[in-house]
Amino acid sequence: MQVILLKDVKNLGKTGEIKSVKYGYARNFLIPNQLAALPTPKLIEQMKKQADHVQQKMAAKKQNLLVELEKLKGTVIDMAAKMSDEGKLYGSVDADMISKKLQEMGYKDMDKNMIVLTEPIKTAGERLIKVRVTKNQIIDLRLKIQPEKSKY
Repeated sequence: MQVILLKDVKNLGKTGEIKSVKYGYARNFLIPNQLAALPTPKLIEQMKKQADHVQQKMAAKKQNLLVELEKLKGTVIDMAAKMSDEGKLYGSVDADMISKKLQEMGYKDMDKNMIVLTEPIKTAGERLIKVRVTKNQIIDLRLKIQPEKSKY
């Protein structure tokens, strides 16, 4: 049975794709949970328009982020973290923390999945991090981790 996916379905496909599934799977799970519908010409056209619109929004978002990150290329991102006297962090700095810092700096389109770290950062100092804007566009940014200032 052919169905068009209304939402992303794990192990099946993405929104807007037309897939062949077993009759019972479609009738008892996909259609009642509004994950899929029977493909009509009107629905297919609607899903194509929606996919084009989403793709255009994502491309514009990526382009804006790329322009903003190009401006950031020469600057150093300062982060403060709790650490021992030897310069070792209590915990680590991960992609989520870096993306939140960039969002605080005004880069609202930044996502933690864009930050490429081979391993969590556990020591103070300055290092290069990679930000993957698109599949083929990677930008290097400098990150400086300093001890958090004491409140006492």
